[in-house]
Amino acid sequence: MRVLLACDKFKGSLGADEACEAIRTGLPDGWTTDICPIADGGEGFVDAMLAGSGGERVTAPATDALGRPVEASYGIYRSNDGEVVAVLEMSAASGIWRISAEERQPRLSSTYGTGQLMRHAIEVSGASKLLIGIGGSATNDGGAGMAAALGVRFLDEQGGGLEPIPADLARLHAVDFSQRIALPEIIVACDVDNPLTGPRGASAIFGPQKGATPEDVAFLDAVLSKLATVSNGDTEAATPAF
Repeated sequence: MRVLLACDKFKGSLGADEACEAIRTGLPDGWTTDICPIADGGEGFVDAMLAGSGGERVTAPATDALGRPVEASYGIYRSNDGEVVAVLEMSAASGIWRISAEERQPRLSSTYGTGQLMRHAIEVSGASKLLIGIGGSATNDGGAGMAAALGVRFLDEQGGGLEPIPADLARLHAVDFSQRIALPEIIVACDVDNPLTGPRGASAIFGPQKGATPEDVAFLDAVLSKLATVSNGDTEAATPAF
């Protein structure tokens, strides 16, 4: 008998590769097993991709969702045609696992650290394609922090700079892309089909697990709606992610 073991992580207990190995130890002697860890875009996405590609991890300085310095990592591998591909998890720097339940403040949280890893992968590792798993974050900023780390500026009505956190973005008036670095192809990995805003949007569905109260959910949803409108992204905001 030949068996393929393709497990996702068992969150809080086993990683995907550990789950595969645990199952393998329980199979009858003489069975042939192949292991292929998989992931849903959250924690373990990089491990699963590197297991299949034979790439390596790169560690870089970043900040967590509350702006504190951390060391985080991403994966690098070469495709069959020699292209340098970076594999990143939003959860590596901006993950909820880094923030205790008492500290979770989605109005003050940012994906800036994810943008720092993206920038490192582009400028230091020379990646010409980014694969980004977007699960497991502690943030609800519409990717504004990530964009800020890549050179995008968020401005108030007087032209002053805003911090890329929802608490400041409530005063957003304009978005300046003029200083954004050149970006390679970016592919996002996720397993949900939610639009950005509304009753099935990011704030309503995922905000509470990140510490958002009902009042926070309404505030965050309004901020994301404004962010979409000011950045000319209303069409994208209404389109479910797949």
